[in-house]
Amino acid sequence: MTENPGANLDGLPGTEMVQFVSGQPYRRDEYQLAMVFKRACQIAANGECVMTDEPVPIVGDSLPYDPDLKPPLVSPPSCDSDLFAFKTATDVIVQGHAYAHTRVGALDAELRVGPYARAVRVFGDRRLEWSGGRAVLSPPQALEKVPLRFDRAYGGVDTVALARDGDEFGAALGRARPDLADGIAGATPFHYPRNPAGCGYLMSLDRESIEAARVPNLEFPFDPLTPERMLVGGPLAWVHAPLPAGFDWYHATWFPRFAYVGQVPEHEPLTREVPETAYGWAPPGIMNLAGGRRLFVDLRWLLGAPPGMSIPNLPVNVELRLRHVFPDAPERTVRLPGWLPRVRIAIKPERIQEARTQLNTVLIQPDKARVVLVYAAITPVTRPYGKPEMADMKWSIE
Repeated sequence: MTENPGANLDGLPGTEMVQFVSGQPYRRDEYQLAMVFKRACQIAANGECVMTDEPVPIVGDSLPYDPDLKPPLVSPPSCDSDLFAFKTATDVIVQGHAYAHTRVGALDAELRVGPYARAVRVFGDRRLEWSGGRAVLSPPQALEKVPLRFDRAYGGVDTVALARDGDEFGAALGRARPDLADGIAGATPFHYPRNPAGCGYLMSLDRESIEAARVPNLEFPFDPLTPERMLVGGPLAWVHAPLPAGFDWYHATWFPRFAYVGQVPEHEPLTREVPETAYGWAPPGIMNLAGGRRLFVDLRWLLGAPPGMSIPNLPVNVELRLRHVFPDAPERTVRLPGWLPRVRIAIKPERIQEARTQLNTVLIQPDKARVVLVYAAITPVTRPYGKPEMADMKWSIE
């Protein structure tokens, strides 16, 4: 796939910043051209999303929240590539905090979009403690606000087990390829494949391990964390561990997303489907997608929302009901604009095509009372296009 900026077909300055993407996403004998653009909306007091003239730049890569974090620690992503243009559903992301409007130690942050719902139980800080010869969880402290990022969810790396047992293969590979050393050190057998940026992932429940552990603030109400649930017992047992809970971006190398390009981490034999399949977040047989040793791309790999938060056929006028994520109210309803922008692309000066526009991402930022919408306008073409050609293409957005 290739991409490059375009120019406004009508010669108007405009506020949209666009990028073109050329590829064969659907069939090998069909080429498609996509124009990606973004618009920012302010959330009005009545919940309506009002388009603004704020320029929103296209993001071409996944970027970490903390780029200075040193391996083996891993930062969750603060964004995903907007150039994954050919998405099969709309990613819905809530980027911000859970807020307590009364003094409590726990609450449920919620998002409802039509028939889809996601609730995450948010706790004030807790500790793992050694008491009576076993690990116990302390009561939660009163919470005010907690980030909804995946570094506050279950996962991460067991640094004690890594220091004890080491990662000999990874260390040797890092010495052979110094340019890849940081990435290798952030993907050891002691990192949780579903969320290597989280916390609480333990190989054993001895005193040293629990004193080094940080307890997650976020969990699913249907999958509560206990010291026994936080324990996995060994690197291959990760498939039985709790699911990480959150509302923010989910990295392209995390399971189950990475399975869509044929990469499934080594694991214990399974007696039943993984929970992602049981909850309808991933298709049956996802653990077998690496079969045949062939690399392929299932378009579901392009979806960057947490599993279960990419919504097919999302209505453009949908209402989103959110609880405990706005600083000024326990509950608010947000209504998206009830239309899709009309896009025309001049493939050549004499050949103007109307593109099919789809909504790829709804990024809700309650702290800013803002919603960012990412669109892709897609049209069939007869061949692939390179960067110089796409740079000369003109376009219009109504």
